[in-house]
Amino acid sequence: MTNEELQKKLDLLKTKLSKANRENDTVSIGKYVDELNALWDEASIEMFKNAKKDGIYTDNDLKD
Repeated sequence: MTNEELQKKLDLLKTKLSKANRENDTVSIGKYVDELNALWDEASIEMFKNAKKDGIYTDNDLKD
């Protein structure tokens, strides 16, 4: 996922979440928060892969 794709997805979720909040639609709020969490999971995996590719982290860095 590119930065631009991530930003578009975040902007769309922000708009949907704001609307649901204004309307006190707790079901939709929960749905959009879940989508936001899933998007964060996806983005964090991409960030980690890029950091490994750039040599910032290695698999040994993660071992305790």
